[in-house]
Amino acid sequence: MTKVTVFAGRWHLKCTAMRQCAPFLTLLMAWLFGLVATCVSADAARVDSKWIVINLHHPRGDQSSGGKVSARQCEWSADHKLVALSYIDGCIGFIDPLTKSKKFVKGALRNESEDTLKWRPDGMLLSFGDSDPKIINPKTAKVTTLKSLGYAASMDVSPDCKLAITRGYGYEPIEVMEVASANRIFFDGPKAMMPKGTYASQISEWSPDSKTFIATRGKSLHLYEPKSTKPLSSYVCPSDFHFEYATWMPDGKLFVSGYQDRKMVMLKFEASGGHLVFKERIVIPSDLPTDKQHGISHSQVLVALDAGGKSVTVATQDAENDKLYFWNSASNRKIIAADDHEPIFNATPYLSADGHYLALAHFNSGIVSLFDTRSGKILVKLYQKGEGDEANVAVHWSEDSRAFAVVGDTGSLQVGYLAN
Repeated sequence: MTKVTVFAGRWHLKCTAMRQCAPFLTLLMAWLFGLVATCVSADAARVDSKWIVINLHHPRGDQSSGGKVSARQCEWSADHKLVALSYIDGCIGFIDPLTKSKKFVKGALRNESEDTLKWRPDGMLLSFGDSDPKIINPKTAKVTTLKSLGYAASMDVSPDCKLAITRGYGYEPIEVMEVASANRIFFDGPKAMMPKGTYASQISEWSPDSKTFIATRGKSLHLYEPKSTKPLSSYVCPSDFHFEYATWMPDGKLFVSGYQDRKMVMLKFEASGGHLVFKERIVIPSDLPTDKQHGISHSQVLVALDAGGKSVTVATQDAENDKLYFWNSASNRKIIAADDHEPIFNATPYLSADGHYLALAHFNSGIVSLFDTRSGKILVKLYQKGEGDEANVAVHWSEDSRAFAVVGDTGSLQVGYLAN
């Protein structure tokens, strides 16, 4: 499954799939009957003709205080039909944006919960991270609480949702737990600890089939099977290479990124059949501003790969100069963009899986701006502003990069579809 990861901030934005072929006639009917927002809507200040935006205003209706309870997260289902929403009061919602069908499960999560949502292949929703894992059935609204996986600063659940890699802060050992039973099946002990003063981020990533995972230790990259502490294969990176993130493509290509000699570098591997085989070193242009290269504060860097892993798109956020920079390895072009009069500071970037689009969510105004990374043009502007000085806004991209969902303080769900 394609993964887009923030470089400097280490936020992991998991991209789940939407329906592969959204029915054109259904979208057309939705538009004809007024379900699609237009440019004059109070929630959509700008919509490019290539995009269709659907607004579902306060979908909880009288089930909450005016339907305006803040929504924290949104996640597309594996069958490409539903969007799951988590609300600040612990309610979970399941909404079909096209048919407007909806169901809500009150008290599914703890109030103020920061749990992560992840759809299982069987159509159940898994929540984990901030409290004990829970399985929520979108059809029956049944909530099943599982055994605690223990405290973890970082938790990465496998694509089949059966196993979870857990890790504490710094260079603490990693563990692999069975989600259903909380049994520990893998523990990388004291050898994972780093000497004081040593900088080497620890990263981990599941293979698309959930049978293996990679983890770093010091300057080495190791390929493991979940039930064996002996690596299947290892690769020693250069001594000045600092790990930042990894992503695994469905065809077995593994990309590991980091910094080397003050340059952003991506290492490409073939990772299949129990072997790590180094293939290519890709150097990102040094004139793209990043915090580790130029001492810029409040800078975020995102990297995305196209479906075949043939080209790399890099998006960097220069908060001090209110600029966005986009670069693609295939065209070798650098695009500089700005968000009208909206400051980049305190804005969170969400890059689509193919790297063609970036949604920039502003905490102060609640505005979400959709950029085309190939031109720097703003295509869509949406609003998710509630009461208070700051806006809670979350964006989620479909895996095919043809749809995005936006939730926030208004309690509304906004979904954008690429029309063609």
